[in-house]
Amino acid sequence: MTNRDMFFTRKREILYKNIPLDTPFSIQIEPSSLCNIRCKYCMHGSNIPNNITSVKQLMTKEQFREILLQLKQFPNKLKTLVLNGMGEPLTNPHIVDFVAMAKEADVAEKVEFFTNALLLSKKLSDGFTSAGLDVMKVSLQGMDSDTYRNICGVACDFEKLYENLQYYSTIRTGQLLIKIIDIGLNGKEDLFLEKFGPLANMVNVERVRPWYQEYIRYDGMCERGVTKYGTEIIEREVCPIPFMRMLVRVNGDVSPCYVHLFPIQEKTNCFEQSLKEIWNGKIRRNFLCQMLSETYRSFSICADCQLRNENSFCESDNLDPYRDLLIQRLSEI
Repeated sequence: MTNRDMFFTRKREILYKNIPLDTPFSIQIEPSSLCNIRCKYCMHGSNIPNNITSVKQLMTKEQFREILLQLKQFPNKLKTLVLNGMGEPLTNPHIVDFVAMAKEADVAEKVEFFTNALLLSKKLSDGFTSAGLDVMKVSLQGMDSDTYRNICGVACDFEKLYENLQYYSTIRTGQLLIKIIDIGLNGKEDLFLEKFGPLANMVNVERVRPWYQEYIRYDGMCERGVTKYGTEIIEREVCPIPFMRMLVRVNGDVSPCYVHLFPIQEKTNCFEQSLKEIWNGKIRRNFLCQMLSETYRSFSICADCQLRNENSFCESDNLDPYRDLLIQRLSEI
């Protein structure tokens, strides 16, 4: 089964019926803004200064504990707590503790993260399994060390990477998803499926998308007009992301979506105001109403973003037909 199949076969809520949500479906918490590789299609691979990679910080256990206490203030559990931001989560030495703390706090139905897995070790694998990690999603950049050097700017012991993933696969109790970026395949899709298919619950080839066009030249890296799954883009006026999830950056700054470039000029921070207050607050509500009334074109960040058209959001997430209804609901809060 591919990642896209997973999105469409799992049980999903009809989003417009639930808005406004009293509890986010998902929250991302960024354990680290650091990354150990510099992929040429990612902000970490850009040489242009920006407010994403300029933040170089690790979240402390005390900060993470405070955020978990705030998550308990919501009336319901999250569907998913994602331990990811713009950095590589395994660069935080407390990442296993974060998983264990989140599972013990019981604030989400599942705890997961994305990783490039270059820092994965048998010790970390044992730790994640003991802590009860629900889903590990691995993003590969190639099928050999030379391709990694070309795409990520770093040397990679590919056989060691495979060995560590193989070990985790044998001891894990949660799901393992493995994807590879299309520009790293070099015609080796069959080899990718042969080597990694048996290790994972799901595997997928993912296309480069022009997420950060202001900072990166994507010429020759991505095909226009298709989603990351290679299917035809479905144009949407209203992005569903800020209606159901939000991102907490490593310094506590809160964004209404997960592309890390903040569309709202007025910042909110969870160490100054609780996540529940931010979720139900005027700043976020005004943003949602403006998104519904004027659509994504009102915000420079949103206007250049492609996520609203990604078909990992299926018809149950489509808010376009319900804009007036949702504005009325939000205005009555």
